Amino acid sequence: MIQLRRRLNLLVAALTLTETRSEVDTLVAALADTAAAAEQCVGRVAPAAVAEIRGGLADARSGQFDGTRSALLAASHQLTGLLRDGVASPTLGLRSARSAGRPARDRNPATRRDG
Repeated sequence: MIQLRRRLNLLVAALTLTETRSEVDTLVAALADTAAAAEQCVGRVAPAAVAEIRGGLADARSGQFDGTRSALLAASHQLTGLLRDGVASPTLGLRSARSAGRPARDRNPATRRDG
């Protein structure tokens, strides 16, 4: 899931900086491959993100880069939320039922309470 999110963000940045069409096409192809490999697992926890990615890729292929950027940014935000909230592991698997009810471990030393 992390690789998919990275590719989404990379393509959004490239579109924002108006990279050349060949660079965008290369990034679109890489994202399409990554999305296809992750679609089944991501679709279980984030079907809306999968729909956004599909729409964004379709927009990119037709040269509608504003729509691409919006759709892929929305998908990236959804995936980021899932990772942050612990709904999905970075390797695309769902969290185990045993750990699902536990709060995330606080890693910030300023707010963590040991004990």
